[in-house]
Amino acid sequence: MRGEKLTLKQQEFVKNYAALKGNGTKAALETYDTVDYNTAHAIASENLQKPTIQKAIRKELEGKSISLDYVLQNIKENMEAGKGVKASASDSLRAAELLLKVMGAFPNQKKVSTYISAEERYASMTKEELMQERGKQLKFYQEILGG
Repeated sequence: MRGEKLTLKQQEFVKNYAALKGNGTKAALETYDTVDYNTAHAIASENLQKPTIQKAIRKELEGKSISLDYVLQNIKENMEAGKGVKASASDSLRAAELLLKVMGAFPNQKKVSTYISAEERYASMTKEELMQERGKQLKFYQEILGG
């Protein structure tokens, strides 16, 4: 990943993402050769998971004097000043959430799935071995789930 550079399309996506206040789908519609909302959403989602693009977005925003400190200060000020004003507190919080999302302040969530054929794994086991394996799996899941 070291030394990885953005493509021209990715660079354009970053600029559009920052200009559109964190709307990845609209940025993808503007940048890539698609008019399909679902395709644009998928492109944006994929792009926003790439560390090089996240770093470029932060750099782009910091170039516009929008740092994480600025966003946090803005949240605090809006939480205090939002009471009784036309915009509700939830409006202010939603705006802050979007800014934090743009800044990459939320950790990436990755889904991992595996497929192991039960037939391959358990076909040669005896009934006793299968019961021992079941016990190990139950213990493992209980530890994970805190039970």
